[in-house]
Amino acid sequence: MGNKTSGTELKLDDIVFSVTVIREKRKSVTLKIISGTRLLVKAPFAFPVSRIAELLEKKKKWILEHASVFTGEEMKLLPDRYTDGSRVYYMGEEHELKVRYKTETVIQRAGGIITVETADRSEDHVRLQMLAWYKDRAGTEIRTMIRKFLPYIGESIGTIRIKSQKSRWGSCSELGNLNFNWHLILLPEALMEYVVVHELCHLKYLNHSADFWNCVKRILPDYRERETELKKYGGLLCDPY
Repeated sequence: MGNKTSGTELKLDDIVFSVTVIREKRKSVTLKIISGTRLLVKAPFAFPVSRIAELLEKKKKWILEHASVFTGEEMKLLPDRYTDGSRVYYMGEEHELKVRYKTETVIQRAGGIITVETADRSEDHVRLQMLAWYKDRAGTEIRTMIRKFLPYIGESIGTIRIKSQKSRWGSCSELGNLNFNWHLILLPEALMEYVVVHELCHLKYLNHSADFWNCVKRILPDYRERETELKKYGGLLCDPY
């Protein structure tokens, strides 16, 4: 049985929170703040909706206290529209989106401009082409970073996958398989590097022990600053694509 995702809203002290509920095969319920007004709840398939509402109300004080850390800092890197003249991002840098006619679809980036040349210039088609391009570019940039940092780890890796993960930037399995969220391609390079190094260190330490964090620090001495900055972009993890 696969995961099931749903969404709702929660109002606490005049602040409206967007709540994403992921139901999956698990025994417990977890609550996570992923940006200023976005909450993520993971619950077992059979966990009643009413009990989720009770949990959120019970955690009201905690939610308000911790959400304030993010308020006003969430960075929006995905555009509302994919039309000619829209502002889009690539590795933390803003670009102008240009849509031009061409019989074959080609996407190019140069001089602060991302150009989509395509026969179908409808917004939906351009959006889908951009998302496919982003995922492809994420794979290229992340693999380049892995080649750069893997020698520091001294471990072998399994499969590398670029996915649309709803609750994490990356993950590492016991078999050494690495998964990365394609939204990383929108972030500044320093934050992409942090996520890559974080997962590479899990190849050696599949936990968050002191040894693990020393591994991260040895490669990126400023990892704490990068980790703090990364939290500003948690809203991207709720993007459905």
